[in-house]
Amino acid sequence: MPIRLDDGDADFSSRFEALLHAKREASEEVDRIVADIIADVRARGDAALIDYTSRFDSLDLTPERLRVSEAEIDEAIAACPPDLLAALETARARIDAFHRRQKPADSWEIDEDGVGSGWRWSAVEAVGLY
Repeated sequence: MPIRLDDGDADFSSRFEALLHAKREASEEVDRIVADIIADVRARGDAALIDYTSRFDSLDLTPERLRVSEAEIDEAIAACPPDLLAALETARARIDAFHRRQKPADSWEIDEDGVGSGWRWSAVEAVGLY
C-alpha cells in the first residue's frame, strides 16, 4: 500500500521515522515462504489449497467447491452487465498483449560474410560463475 508523506505535515518526522524502521522482507525470506507454500500444496494437495484460501482470502471452501462449474460460470456471465463484460475482455486482451511483449525472443542473423550469430532464451535450473 502506498504511503504518502508530506514534509509540511505536523507528524512528518514521526511518520518518516516509522517508515525508515518498518520491516521489509528480504527476497530470500519471501522466496522461502513461497517455496514452503508450494511444497505444502504438493504434499497435501487440495487440503492445503483449502487452508491457504481460508487464510489468505477469507473464503471457506470444501473439496466439492474447488472447481467452478460451467453452470456457475454461465450464470455469472448472464448476471454481468454487457459493458462490464466488454471492459473485462479489454483488460484481458491488454494484459495478455503486455505479457507477450515481455517474453524474450530468440534471434539469429547471418552477416555479409556468412557468419551466424545470435541468442536463444531458455530456462536454466542453476548457474555457477567462477
